[in-house]
This record gives sequence, structure tokens and C-alpha cells, in this order.
Amino acid sequence: MAITVDLSGRLAVVTGAARGLGAAISGRLADGGATVVLTGVDESTVVTMADALRDRGGDAHALVLDVTKEASVQAAFEEITRQHGDVSILVNNAGVLRNARLADVTLDDWTLVIDTHLRGTMLCTRSALPGLIATSGAVVNISSGAVRGSDRGHAGYAAAKAGIVGLTRTLAVELGPFGVRVNAVAPGAIESDMTRLTASQLGIDFPSYLEQVAARVALRRIGQPDDVADVVCFFVSDLSGYVTGETLFVAGGPAGGV
Repeated sequence: MAITVDLSGRLAVVTGAARGLGAAISGRLADGGATVVLTGVDESTVVTMADALRDRGGDAHALVLDVTKEASVQAAFEEITRQHGDVSILVNNAGVLRNARLADVTLDDWTLVIDTHLRGTMLCTRSALPGLIATSGAVVNISSGAVRGSDRGHAGYAAAKAGIVGLTRTLAVELGPFGVRVNAVAPGAIESDMTRLTASQLGIDFPSYLEQVAARVALRRIGQPDDVADVVCFFVSDLSGYVTGETLFVAGGPAGGV
């Protein structure tokens, strides 16, 4: 028997939805029947992606949101609730890279990375709480394989992503009595704009970088955004109804990582 994911009647918000993982996740949720609000800091890119999802039959909407700014987050979720109703799925995906060794990292870059990944996850989850509780909803936080082994220059990124794992477990305990499940997905080497940026910062052409990374992955291939999107759909669906507080590594095997 085929296993299907039915998300019809549910309202999903995805942060950092304009490209890469966020775009793939938004597409999967829309394919499952959810109404999806794609958010990001650049209006034109999220509008373009939402238009593309509608063109293929999805119920998608775009909204500008800066996850590092409390006022922006609060205003966005108030607008979402006013227009569409209670949020029942939240995917905290927004992220940035500012790689530098500790001796060279600027405080501004360190703060931006921590605020985008960790503060943003907290702010968005807090603002979505009324809807999540009302619908016994689900939260998926995007962590990273960097939490169990990272390259040089990833201190801020790895710290923020490790913080997301801890936040996920705590929120699962706090929100479990309300029927809200909170899990995390930790991608390893995924072909994306962020991976391309890492290769550029290392001074390696992208095809060579992908080849080098794939050689260290147990499955001997680079992950694709859809690999992560499929796991997110599992976590927000009834298929994982008794799973909360967990972090699932989507990294091609124990040797996977970023």
C-alpha cells in the first residue's frame, strides 16, 4: 500500500523559503495539500517562488519577514493569522553563512549568524504558538550535520545549529502537553546555494567541491533539497504522530556532514 501525506486543511509557514531547502520544503508541503506561506527578507524572490507553486496548483502565498527582528516577526504572524487562520505547521529554515576562523570573525557576522538561526527560530515559534496550540500543530527546525563535526571557520554556524537541537528538545517538553510536536532535521551535504558559497569561500570550484564531499559520505552522493523536504513532510504529518523532541540527520550516513 502506498504511504501518502495528507496535509489538506493545514496552514504552513516556511521561513527562508525563496530558494534551496526552503523552496523544496514549501513545494512538498503544497503538494501535500497544505496552504503554504513562504517568507523571506527579499520580497521579489518569495513572490516569484509562491507564484511558481500556484502555477502548479498549490495554495501558496508570499510574505516579507526578517526573522532576526522581533517586530517583523510579530507583524508577519499577525498578518498571517488575520488572512489565513491558525498556523498549524511551522518550518524554521531561514539561515545565513558568514564563515571565518575565530581569530578573524567579526562580532557583527557572529551576531547575524546566531540571530538568524537561533534567535529567529525562537521568535517565530513564539509568535506561532497560539495557532500551534489551537491546532495541535507541528514545528520542524532546520539544524545541521555541523553539530557533530564541522569544518574550520564554521564556529558560529555550528554553535547556532547546536543551539537549535537543544531548543527543539526543550520546546518538545514544554509544548507536548498541548499536543504540539517539535522536531529538528539536520542536513549534511546538500547541493544548494549555501553549499556553493562554502565552496567559493574555500576557493574550490563547485563540481570539485561536490566530488570531494561525496567521497566522504557513506552513500557516496550529495544530498538534494528534496531529500530534506521529504523528512520535513514526515515530521509534520500524522506518520510521526508519536515523535517529538528528536533530531534526524539527513546526511547520507554516519560519515555525512557539511
